[in-house]
Amino acid sequence: VPQVLYYTESPTLRPPTPANLILNGSIVDIAAAGDVNEKSAESVNNNSTVTQSPPTSTTAASAPPKRNRRQAAPVHPHLMEVIPEDKPRLKFTYSLLSTTKYHVLLDQSSGMADNSRWINVKRALFRFIDLLPVGSRLNILAFGSAVKEVLPTTTVTELNRDGLFGRIPRRVLDDASSCVECALKEALRGVGHNEAVILISGVPTQMQNYARVLAQVTEKQIPIFIVTYPSTIHPSYTHLSRFGGLYSVVENSAKLHPLTHLQEILANIITSTEGDTVEKLHETHYNSLAFAGTFNYDREDPTDLIITLNVPDEEKVEFFEVKDPSGKKRIFSKFEDGMVYFKFSGHLPSGIWSYHAKLYHDSVFPDTKMSVDVVTKSDSNTGISVDIFASKSAEDGSGIPGDEPVVLFARITRHGLPILGAKASAELYMPGSLEDGSMYTLDLHDNGLGYPDITSGDGVYSAYVPGYGLEPGYYSVRLVVSDNNGRAVQPKGPVTESRDPEECCGSRIQFGNTTAPTGAFLRIAAGPSFYLDRGVPLTSDLAPPSRISDLSLRGVRNTSLTVDLAWTAPGGDLDFGKAHKYEIRCHTIRSTLTGVLFEEKGILIHSESVPSPLSYGSRQSCTVNVPWPNQV
Repeated sequence: VPQVLYYTESPTLRPPTPANLILNGSIVDIAAAGDVNEKSAESVNNNSTVTQSPPTSTTAASAPPKRNRRQAAPVHPHLMEVIPEDKPRLKFTYSLLSTTKYHVLLDQSSGMADNSRWINVKRALFRFIDLLPVGSRLNILAFGSAVKEVLPTTTVTELNRDGLFGRIPRRVLDDASSCVECALKEALRGVGHNEAVILISGVPTQMQNYARVLAQVTEKQIPIFIVTYPSTIHPSYTHLSRFGGLYSVVENSAKLHPLTHLQEILANIITSTEGDTVEKLHETHYNSLAFAGTFNYDREDPTDLIITLNVPDEEKVEFFEVKDPSGKKRIFSKFEDGMVYFKFSGHLPSGIWSYHAKLYHDSVFPDTKMSVDVVTKSDSNTGISVDIFASKSAEDGSGIPGDEPVVLFARITRHGLPILGAKASAELYMPGSLEDGSMYTLDLHDNGLGYPDITSGDGVYSAYVPGYGLEPGYYSVRLVVSDNNGRAVQPKGPVTESRDPEECCGSRIQFGNTTAPTGAFLRIAAGPSFYLDRGVPLTSDLAPPSRISDLSLRGVRNTSLTVDLAWTAPGGDLDFGKAHKYEIRCHTIRSTLTGVLFEEKGILIHSESVPSPLSYGSRQSCTVNVPWPNQV
């Protein structure tokens, strides 16, 4: 029975105000229904804390008062009277903890030494810990054939972040085996509300007792985020990420460094789990002893701003400094393993920031590029937010890709309203080597033409995946969004969806003149990966051109047998590339131009009048002759 305090008004004693009790590990908020000043509170227990959150559930207290062993301070006997039936009753609520507990499981087996994986994991976790909200709880387990708790559950504060990072082992084990089941069993023991598991591994074999672990994850709906390396972790692990996500770290690209991708993945996990928004505003690569650059900071709310120089050996950096838009120079950078960085918090001046770095003269990195990136973290969603996801999840990896093409989606918003006219590009990294053409750069569109985008102006940009890898495996996606050289705009307020009478297909949200420029911006984000259980030969052409859905008659010349036509160019592989050629046919009966009758009955327009296809999305037109007069 919960302990509840009752009171009656006393001429000498002030009635107790709402307070909290600890009940079975939960905070119980005691709120009086009478005329009690709720702005002041007296704690029944010195360890309890007054909560300000709204009640999630209330129950009228009806049991007579009983003394609780957890009650530290004695209560005056005048305050322990039972309320009569005509008096208002006390109420209590259970307030659950709002911070997240992270269980980070690190595969420390010898295989993690390949391609500097363990070095990248350590460096990426430094930023991950730095981005965790204050009050989060962190537990780190390292495992090979056995599991070791390297960091007991610890609450994150601004003062202990470096110490938390210092608990991560510096090197891998000599042990080649990885008992993922052991680590998951330890992490899932007693897992409760507001807890998430991050597994970083590359196990090639299926987990023992896999069905039991999956049943536990499904029953409790535990969010598990799996970070794996290409073609290594067993596909069965994808089902464990049902309530979290699976991310495959890119290692086969000359463009994207594994450390950069891993940092973006962990930032995406924080954004997915917390109310905070982590955004990447800038990334530039260098390979010289001295360099400088600029970036645009467009936030106006209190924000954490992290500017990082990623370098193989931070001891070769002579200095790294930044200058804000007001001209104030910031010179006190911090040095950590493989990085030199600044971190600023609060209201920061928006505009163009600049940075300048110099290495010692004997520093030469012939094979390694350095990079500078800028990341922000805010607890409000006032900036431009972007995320990317696929129509096929990591869990759903079966089927021939050509039967149902995979679609990539990007959501670009600010204050919940869509960003229009932005340039959105998706980088798709496929399983296989670079020689196999393992990367596509896809332009995402918000055009409402139906292939695949349905509604124009809703801030959801999309594109088909035009090709697939030679072998089964994980497909990684990454999003780069910009203001499109000043063309991006945002609505000034919400509007309703409307149909454009000039368009035959899809829908369009009309904003008219109620938009304003977004200003210059850049966003870079990683999204969850998807898995396909079979490869596709390079000779296979699975994707046909997309359908032309907006062919229109733009003009008729009454003095001749010519008409003017216009349309939007399709892609060669759905919405990617360009088609090989056009065929235009005409007839006096509309139904004759559908299906197989198009080639059998349709009258072919001379090819000299038909233009060559342009790239997807281009507007095209032509003037053609029709065979009979008065039939248009």
